[in-house]
Amino acid sequence: MKKIVLIVVLLSIFTSIKTIAQEEKSISSAIEALQANNYEKAIDIYTEIINNYDKYAPAFYGRGIAYYNLNENKKAFSDFEKATKLQENYSDALLGLSLIKLQEGQNDKAISYLNEVLNINPNSNEALYSRGLAYYLEADYNSAVADFTAALKVNPKDMLAFYGRGISYYQLKQFDAAKLDFDYFIMVEKENTELKNECERLLNVISEAKK
Repeated sequence: MKKIVLIVVLLSIFTSIKTIAQEEKSISSAIEALQANNYEKAIDIYTEIINNYDKYAPAFYGRGIAYYNLNENKKAFSDFEKATKLQENYSDALLGLSLIKLQEGQNDKAISYLNEVLNINPNSNEALYSRGLAYYLEADYNSAVADFTAALKVNPKDMLAFYGRGISYYQLKQFDAAKLDFDYFIMVEKENTELKNECERLLNVISEAKK
């Protein structure tokens, strides 16, 4: 489940890659391959671009995304890190680094990278949500609530942030606040997703606790 959430977050931060005139067609093909989940093809195209332009940060970033989705985290981390060295304040690549650390359970390092992202872009919904998740995993529920709330101010339709804030309130035993977030999640989420089912389960637990 955690892996699914992290992939959703990473896919949501795809950025438009600046074109290099001689490689514009290759870059478009690489992006199309990523969007089609053809990660091996994307890696081949990005590698060819890197062989021709080894200082082009977005190519390392794009290849990092492909490696990440193939669960090759070591290679993904190396490419994201290379991108940050080639391009100053490359917030998307820093976010990629943080997501790998989250997946590896190194929450403190993830938070450090996310702090860098938020120094560059304080209104990054993805970074605020991801840091909230990291704080939640560290059992710092008050900080998690603060970040999920901040993420919702940026994007009021971020249902993952509603769920994250709800379970953070639940851990803090602030059941009335948790219930509001769970109720809203269930109302908006039309499909019977795993998270929706979990909201319903926790609402039942809250109801029993109040008896």
